Amino acid sequence: MRILVAGATGYVGSRLAAELLKDGHEVIAATRNPGRLAGFGWHDKVTGVALDADDPTSVRAAFAAAGPVDVIYYLVHAIGQPGFRDRDNAAAANVAEAANHVGVGRSFIVVTRRENPLSYRLCDNSVQRRFDAADDRLARIDR
Repeated sequence: MRILVAGATGYVGSRLAAELLKDGHEVIAATRNPGRLAGFGWHDKVTGVALDADDPTSVRAAFAAAGPVDVIYYLVHAIGQPGFRDRDNAAAANVAEAANHVGVGRSFIVVTRRENPLSYRLCDNSVQRRFDAADDRLARIDR
């Protein structure tokens, strides 16, 4: 499968990319700064694309550069920055709308458990509906 990992240079995303490669998937590693991919041992086995989830133009360009995508793992967050919840909701909406537009088959978002005081809900209901529109088989992974 062709799998786009948004947030591929982050802690979870970098480990997920390595595991997906081990499983034989074709990985598109999406990150704000594709130059950072060089710091990972698997960088020469992925297609790197620039994706700034805060910028709808960047998101559309990333999907155009990536080509057909079967699955998206969305691992982008702005935790610790002022207004991160609103920013994360807007960024997730940008990616969900682009995924819907290009017909991505499945989307996964990673959220943390609510009982964890450091956790947060990645998407409000309107954003969740946009991901659902991109794929009615949306799966959530709770960590």
